Amino acid sequence: MKEQELVTHIDSELIFIKPLMRVPKRPVYKVKKNEDVYVLKVFLADDEWNSRHLNTERTVLERAKDLTGITRLAHFYGVISPHIALLKEYAAGEDINLAPLDTRKNTDIFPERTYICHALKTQINDTVQKLHNLGIADLDLSGKNVVISPDKKSAKIVDLGHCVLQEDVDAETFELSKSRDLYNLKHIF
Repeated sequence: MKEQELVTHIDSELIFIKPLMRVPKRPVYKVKKNEDVYVLKVFLADDEWNSRHLNTERTVLERAKDLTGITRLAHFYGVISPHIALLKEYAAGEDINLAPLDTRKNTDIFPERTYICHALKTQINDTVQKLHNLGIADLDLSGKNVVISPDKKSAKIVDLGHCVLQEDVDAETFELSKSRDLYNLKHIF
């Protein structure tokens, strides 16, 4: 099935823009609906990892719907045979790995770089703390999963499908997951 056909198979109102990730059995697309831009994840439903990933992301996005530092859930389609699909907000900008250095490291040369880097790091750190308080951890924090807005004034965590929920793991595992998040956060900026 071609990309546009797959997108319209999930939702006839969606318009395919471009692929964001071409992984067999779990493509991710940039799509448009009513002039708004979204991310559509379309995974094969018969794969346990795929189903768990999208169901976890849906649960996390619903639980954390009031946080500004993550993308918003637009619609969970569930299973549309043979796929499982989720539509969420598209975060415009660049992931931190691709962002200009003035939003990342090497801030000792120009003081304004330090301010931008500190402000974004503070935003993401606050988001991580709030997710932990909501019982969500193991956030798969990396440069590819944090997007900096084009104006460099905000950053969002964009993939939350790898998380663990506090009620699904023992206390020690949850604390270890939180520690891993804080460790990874230090290495992003």
